[in-house]
Amino acid sequence: MASAIAAWSMNGSESCPALNGTPPPNQASLRVGFALTLSAAVAALRAPDEHMGMTAPEPHATDTTSGLAGIASTLEDIAARLNVKSVLVMRSEPDSMVVAATAGEATKHYTVGAAGKKAGADDTRIPLYCERVVDTDSELFVRDSRADATFAGNEDETDFGLHNYFGLAVHDSTGNVVGTVCVLDDRPRDYTDDQRHELRRLRSEIEAVVSQDATALGLDLGEVS
Repeated sequence: MASAIAAWSMNGSESCPALNGTPPPNQASLRVGFALTLSAAVAALRAPDEHMGMTAPEPHATDTTSGLAGIASTLEDIAARLNVKSVLVMRSEPDSMVVAATAGEATKHYTVGAAGKKAGADDTRIPLYCERVVDTDSELFVRDSRADATFAGNEDETDFGLHNYFGLAVHDSTGNVVGTVCVLDDRPRDYTDDQRHELRRLRSEIEAVVSQDATALGLDLGEVS
């Protein structure tokens, strides 16, 4: 575009020399061509990702099993009010923890059906946060896993940068632990009594759903341990 402008004078009182034997365009056509070229350049600047073969990242999206669809908005509200990267409901299986509901920015990492393998009896592996909650049937708070003797280097920390955790066990109608509800963040932080109460209230809502629908977490809970 610069060479064309240099070759052709925009001054209507001067004549433009022919290029390669072709008569130069008149001033009006030159202005039209210049405008079209400029428009194309502006369009390219506005959409660099497309020209580089990239697409814009998709926004995070709350998702749940069909049985937990009724609590989706509650998950979103808690993620916003607690200002955490992730709110999860997890299903416990014999060898893994499986995502049953996900909200918050980290839904790009935690999708419904995604599973993390439990450490189990393997002392060489670092346990999952939620695995420990299921095994102990108690609340777990990890302010910063990087400084925690048990959870330093766990996969949520190393893979996703989420080293802050607070989680509770979810029970079925007979009192058996069938999963967890938890929040994760990417900064060391504490949770107030009110914030902890919000997660306990969410746990109660989930347990009420599970008591009416044993498959709400995505699987027949009679097969889950």
